[in-house]
Amino acid sequence: MLVLQFFRNNWDVLIFLFFSVLHIVTWLGIRGELRLQSQQDAARPAHETLPDRELGATTLSSSSSAGITAVSILIPASLLVIQFGLDPGQTLPATVVLNVTRSALWFLLSLFFGLFVLWLVPMRAHKFNVARLFELGIPFGIQLIALLVGMIRLTIGLLLMIQ
Repeated sequence: MLVLQFFRNNWDVLIFLFFSVLHIVTWLGIRGELRLQSQQDAARPAHETLPDRELGATTLSSSSSAGITAVSILIPASLLVIQFGLDPGQTLPATVVLNVTRSALWFLLSLFFGLFVLWLVPMRAHKFNVARLFELGIPFGIQLIALLVGMIRLTIGLLLMIQ
């Protein structure tokens, strides 16, 4: 009974961990192939690999920026919707507060990893194709997974508020 209650209260953490582990295992599975491609690129002159590096940096930066933009819109929008959804003198149900608060925490985690990716891309892109780097692929995936879990929590909170 205690285990069931734990799963019911923390399903978002379990979903996050499941998809994060799946993401990391997938990256570990292709890491050898990516390392081989990087070694082949290192043997080529720098001007020949420039288009690949530019494309990787642009793609990863743009995607991470899109996640950051979504988070920067979702956090204030969720709080605004809740404020407008309340009648004067009415209090929010505890389940709504829990879901919206946890969604905000997931959004902050997504924001942290997105900013980390944007910080690291320029430092690595001058020498490597960043789309193939393990140290960028993992945080980028975790950014998107945290964004997804936060959106699910926010949706549930808003649905509970409507009911």
